[in-house]
Amino acid sequence: MSGAASGKPSSPLSDPSVTPFLQSSPTLQAGLAQLNRDNIAVVWGAAGAGTYVVPRTQVVIDENAVGNGARIARSLSHEIGHHRFSEQSDQSSKIGYVTSMLRGEAAATLSNALIRREIMNHNGPDIGISGSGTRPQQYQAIADQKMAGHITRDAALNQIAQVFKTEQPSVGPSKTYEQYYGDYYDKHIAPLQRKQGRPEPQTIRDITSSDVKQNALGPDSPSPPQKTPLLPSQPGHVDHAIYQQIKGGVSQLDAQHGRQWDASSERMTASLLALAKEEGLSRVDHVVLNTPTSKLAGGERVFVVQGALNDPAHQRAYMPTVDAVQTPETQSFDRLQAINQTQAQAREQQQALEQSQQAATQADPSMTR
Repeated sequence: MSGAASGKPSSPLSDPSVTPFLQSSPTLQAGLAQLNRDNIAVVWGAAGAGTYVVPRTQVVIDENAVGNGARIARSLSHEIGHHRFSEQSDQSSKIGYVTSMLRGEAAATLSNALIRREIMNHNGPDIGISGSGTRPQQYQAIADQKMAGHITRDAALNQIAQVFKTEQPSVGPSKTYEQYYGDYYDKHIAPLQRKQGRPEPQTIRDITSSDVKQNALGPDSPSPPQKTPLLPSQPGHVDHAIYQQIKGGVSQLDAQHGRQWDASSERMTASLLALAKEEGLSRVDHVVLNTPTSKLAGGERVFVVQGALNDPAHQRAYMPTVDAVQTPETQSFDRLQAINQTQAQAREQQQALEQSQQAATQADPSMTR
């Protein structure tokens, strides 16, 4: 009988096949308890769509795992590791970003390996470890060192990350995870850092360089009054209205999943505001998550929509949900400021071009013939 057979349990946690595994692992029990405290549901997803976490809302288990307790336990052990990993991604440099993302993957892998060992120590079946080649054996060896107290959790994460970086992600099978995250930094993060005038490490100039000295105040010069700029969340900011529209949409998403407004809601709102402005939206009428497709798991992307959802002419923009939730609010606001400055400069350049063309037309009678 296939995993997607009729009569499936209402939830992966109520599948009878997984019960013995849940009883054999204290780490798995603790992880599920934390999911419950955080109001994270564990639900079935579409068959073949994979297993994944929708940030702040749910853990989705592939429907093909119905009746396969070992597979359900392996999926849970991995996604619990992702959920419990609390380190923010380091976007100050490429190597910092890649390292932090690999540590996140290592946390999920370590959780998988620890829970596997606990189950086997209780004479339970082998749930396996996600990975390819001989890497799962390496992951388990590192986890065993951690369980024995020979290395710290931090050391275990670093060691697993060094192995995991050579794995190949399903979204880019021709690349390693190290290359995948490095390319993501080059494409999405580095341009923003340059736009905001934040040089990469090793390129920071001497703060007493000539251009700084020329603009420095003298020793007796009074300091100019500093005016704290308004934030988009504050009335009076040029983007306050659209911020409020997005905030309303994010609040509705929270309510749909039984969540209260929190810091992750604020980060998502700020991320989506920068996205909407960058894509030229003048208002946001809806904030929605994607539905599952043959190529994309449900909830992987979050959309901002201008216009009716059923209107083919509506405008929309999207980004990975996990990025929207994890990007620091201050970084999104900095990005918004850079976007607004760029767009203002573009408008000024366009106006100047139109004025110069008009002046040239008036000065050259031949152009009016």
